[in-house]
Amino acid sequence: MVSRFHLTAWRGRIVAVLVACLLAACGLESDRGPGLTVGASWQQARGLPGHRVHVIEEAVPCRACHDLAAEGIDEPTAEVCRTCHAEQVAQAHGRREGAPAEATACTTCHVFAGMSAPEAPETWDCLRCHSEAQGQIAAVTVHARSTCATCHAPHGAEVARPQECTSCHDGLPHTHQGTKANTSEVCSGCHQQLHAAARFAGDSCTTCHGEGEHAVPATATFEGGHDDCTTCHRPHERGAKGAPLDGVNAMTAVACSTCHASMPVLGGGTVAAHADCKSCHAPHAPKSGVARACVSCHEGASTDHPQAATGAVCATCHTPHPPSGQKSVARDCSHCHHDAATDLSFHGSTACESCHAPHQFKLAEATPKTLCNRCHSSTVAAASVRKGHASCDGCHSGLPHRPATLGASCSSCHAGPTRALRKEHGTCGGCHEPHGGAVVKNCDGCHATVAKSAPAGHRACASCHEPHAGALRQKACTSCHSTIASSTHGGLSKGCDGCHAPHGPQALVSAPACTSCHQQRSGLHRTAAHGTCTDCHASMHRAAVPATRASCVGCHAQMKDHNPDSPRCTGCHLFR
Repeated sequence: MVSRFHLTAWRGRIVAVLVACLLAACGLESDRGPGLTVGASWQQARGLPGHRVHVIEEAVPCRACHDLAAEGIDEPTAEVCRTCHAEQVAQAHGRREGAPAEATACTTCHVFAGMSAPEAPETWDCLRCHSEAQGQIAAVTVHARSTCATCHAPHGAEVARPQECTSCHDGLPHTHQGTKANTSEVCSGCHQQLHAAARFAGDSCTTCHGEGEHAVPATATFEGGHDDCTTCHRPHERGAKGAPLDGVNAMTAVACSTCHASMPVLGGGTVAAHADCKSCHAPHAPKSGVARACVSCHEGASTDHPQAATGAVCATCHTPHPPSGQKSVARDCSHCHHDAATDLSFHGSTACESCHAPHQFKLAEATPKTLCNRCHSSTVAAASVRKGHASCDGCHSGLPHRPATLGASCSSCHAGPTRALRKEHGTCGGCHEPHGGAVVKNCDGCHATVAKSAPAGHRACASCHEPHAGALRQKACTSCHSTIASSTHGGLSKGCDGCHAPHGPQALVSAPACTSCHQQRSGLHRTAAHGTCTDCHASMHRAAVPATRASCVGCHAQMKDHNPDSPRCTGCHLFR
């Protein structure tokens, strides 16, 4: 068994041999002698990429880079690298436009010290720095798995030497900027940051479309909708049957329905122009100019309806994208006119369109008469014959939206008749048609029995009665019976109705019995032969008997020769 002492001795001898070999390789024996001490850090540094290539693979002497006369081993400068790599140092990585201001040293990429070998990056481990943005150079997020040397020559005159994009992306359309010999020039027109994600290519659209002939307004993109150009434009979209789009059509926008498939459109199912979004919306200004879009097709559909707050006249009533369930082509009027719960809340549940034409909404120039005539032509015609009834709002308040059945009473114009109106006669409308004023209910409508019993000449009630008060007119009888009025009985205080009932069951057409008044008889009135008054008094109204001999001789013929010279019999034969 080998003792621990002997193992330790052998290890010491092996280390001494290795150090001697190292010193010989570095040429240190002649300068400092075999006693030069090499630090333990050398064991760590020798395995790093820089030392491994220079010392182990290329056998470069240590003194070629390090000043061994100094105390310890110094850190070489870029000038030391220039001794062998003059061309590479002249084109040092990090001097390209957009890189950080501080220069990148050779040891930034070629690691010689400062870390352990397992952690040390290889020369092309570029993501060690470029996983984050370096100044104006974007972070490498795409193409990061490719060998950087494929496109980059960090020590060449051209740091970047992009390969043809089609070498990996074969088959993608790439004609947006026209055909060029190098397709990479086309691609880089939009993908200006070749290592940035594809979405950043949209930032370069303004390079060509910011101004000039192909300028696109800023309204084309907005948050929450068309966030960027590629929302609508597919740069690498294929055309019909898979063929690449070419020329100006390479960026044809996708159909609006791609995003707005569920957007309802006014008349979209029947009106072709409405189904095409571009009829109303400018692709690069979808939110503006919509108010003017309607008149581009509906030029003759002018309207006097008030504009909405947006200024979109037509859209005040016609919702371009109506809510689900709206069947009408226009909103209900009550949508804006909140005084009405529905469009049937005004004028006795009459629809608004009955009076208001949709595009000629205002009625300021229409008089109530002409407006009401649309539905109430018969009543307007009847009222027109009465000067005071010609204006509908003279009697009906609340026009036109909330008309009262009768806002003003008849007494406002007909004070006299209404004051005289008998309680039993009720209201004016009980007898009169209110608009023309014609009597629609005659007296016999209520007084049928009386009317039937009236003599033929008495059946026109208003001939004798004032119609509103019902009282007899002054001289009601004498206005027709003027000759009778001057008779003996016509001048009596009882008047005509003292003997005659003008109508009703007790109507007396013939004269009543004289004895109803003349119960006391005197003179020859007492004789039985003279009991019938009408034998002598031929007229009830003219009660006086003619005082002539002939009036008596008619009955007393035998006395014709009695005192023939006497002119009258009553001179001797007294009746009173």
